Amino acid sequence: MRSVSILFGIGVILLLLAQSAPAAVIPADALVEFRVDAWADLGDGPYTTHVVAWHDTGLFLNEGDLFALSASGIAAESPAGMAGGGRTPDGSGDYVLGDALAPYVPNSRYALVGKIGTDLGDEFLVGSNFSGLANDTGLLYLGFNDTSYRDNLGFFTVSTAAVPEPSTVALLMAGLIGLALRGRA
Repeated sequence: MRSVSILFGIGVILLLLAQSAPAAVIPADALVEFRVDAWADLGDGPYTTHVVAWHDTGLFLNEGDLFALSASGIAAESPAGMAGGGRTPDGSGDYVLGDALAPYVPNSRYALVGKIGTDLGDEFLVGSNFSGLANDTGLLYLGFNDTSYRDNLGFFTVSTAAVPEPSTVALLMAGLIGLALRGRA
């Protein structure tokens, strides 16, 4: 009887956590793909001086939403860079402050980077694979981390699929805890 009370208490806590957590906007049965070109015309905008370098994915996220991205492809900062084999979405690793679309993201030069919303300073490294929580509310933008775009070549193909909503994870955890407690009784 005590294990049932414990299970009930844990289930209530997990259910409350699941109801308070934000839900992802990505449709549950959708695989969404984006093409992120390395080449772009330079321009000015509200969130970076290279606004057209950010690819608007059209995907809206709420702060705290869990999402995952997977990227492939080859892009380069110049024809010479492409002749040398180009860059994967993970980039070259190094960067020079002020010489990148997202200069404050460590190890992100010529890499695929992202940002949510239009605030400066909250960019993040996407690379070949990213999974995490949205750090802001707004549209998801992706870009090739460089500042001179007119000589860039190539593109990255980025895909995302729905991740389990927090309520699904909470129910799964409650079930596993219940099975574990039942096995002990």
